[in-house]
Amino acid sequence: MAIIFRFKLCRVSFPLVLPVMLVLVRFTLQAQTTTLYDFMLYDRSARIAALSGNTVSLDGDIVNAFQNPALFSKESSGQGSASFQKHFLDINSGFLAYGFELEDIGSMGIGITYVSYGTFDEADELGNITGSFSAADLAIQAGISRELYRWDNSMIVGGAAVKYIFSSLAGLRASAFASDFGLFYKHAPQKFSMGISLQNLGFNVSTYNGIDEPLPVELRFALSKQLEGLPLILTAGFIRLNESSDGLLNRFRNFTIGGEFLLGNYVRLRFGYNNQLRQVLNVSESLGFSGLSAGFGAIINQFRFDYGLSSYGAVGSLHQMTLSTTF
Repeated sequence: MAIIFRFKLCRVSFPLVLPVMLVLVRFTLQAQTTTLYDFMLYDRSARIAALSGNTVSLDGDIVNAFQNPALFSKESSGQGSASFQKHFLDINSGFLAYGFELEDIGSMGIGITYVSYGTFDEADELGNITGSFSAADLAIQAGISRELYRWDNSMIVGGAAVKYIFSSLAGLRASAFASDFGLFYKHAPQKFSMGISLQNLGFNVSTYNGIDEPLPVELRFALSKQLEGLPLILTAGFIRLNESSDGLLNRFRNFTIGGEFLLGNYVRLRFGYNNQLRQVLNVSESLGFSGLSAGFGAIINQFRFDYGLSSYGAVGSLHQMTLSTTF
């Protein structure tokens, strides 16, 4: 009886976490359109980029756990991943991640994000070139998850992460501490899961010339399901649910959809659509393929190579590559 009651309670209460967290964020935080630390919202792997950038409900991948810390798991233990993303102009970014298990403590992981903005000419007030300067961002983060409830073939996992964020520009420095929180529900027989995460809650440690920069706080939610009789995993959800908008329903315009075809044991084909990105780029009539993404994965022995392409319409496209393995 107790097990049945707990199952019903969790089954009913977990979907309520989304509106509760949304209300909390609505009255205590406001998402910023742009912040100094926006690089914390970059897609950290080619798989994430190809699936529309929202994978808070997909477990088994160490990189996904840096969107939702509840996704650190025994499956991601021993996984290592290295990503490279080619941005516009001369901007490049990379991400390293590793997952491990600590007995009687939980599943854990560490990650490093690095962004290089290249080198710029330095000039005086008359336009004379006097030298050059560079700009870069760095974030080091660590997270942990623990199982909260398990019944029959279902479970709920909670997770948290902390991060140190550093930014440099022309000899100036800024830094901040932040944290992430997440929940993950999985029903194994139905191959169904859902996740929710609140990212980048924190404060500045040092600032550029005393200018206090807000952190890019974000609330994400997603559902995932592998279709019966088809080698296809679908995921759909919402990003930036805490953004200011004219009404509550307008927040749900920031939806994402992704799909991954499992072609045997060695090949993965992926696609995605990010409506929030398409809205941001809606500044002209030539939207093109903006918001769409695609990619593939190839598994060779213990290695997996992933490629992701994200379209920004007339602006261009972002390319990302990831190499993962299990130690």
